[in-house]
Amino acid sequence: LAAIACRSFVGPDVTSALVASGNSRAITHLLYNAKSQLQEDTLDALIDHADKEPDWQEPLVHRPELAEHSARRLAGVISDHLLSRLGQRGDLPPEAMARIREVVEARHGPPGCACALPPV
Repeated sequence: LAAIACRSFVGPDVTSALVASGNSRAITHLLYNAKSQLQEDTLDALIDHADKEPDWQEPLVHRPELAEHSARRLAGVISDHLLSRLGQRGDLPPEAMARIREVVEARHGPPGCACALPPV
């Protein structure tokens, strides 16, 4: 399955089937493959499991299909260094960027606060 995920083009039907297989290694390869096409519902299903699959988090942050609501959901489960990268994307709308800032403040407190939560 990993070999299929690494093909030069992976259409949405194949990506859905690979994700449905539950094969974590194949899904990781799929997420890193810039030529794989993920539909919104498939991407959302992966975000649902990203807290248990840390290898998926970085490529999810960089997926071009990441919609505003998906970015907001992803912000709640990714590690601090990836949260910073998500916040640096220039293609997300202001509402998504505001949610990302809220997550950062919830984890670290407002600037200058000494009562931050431990990093994820």
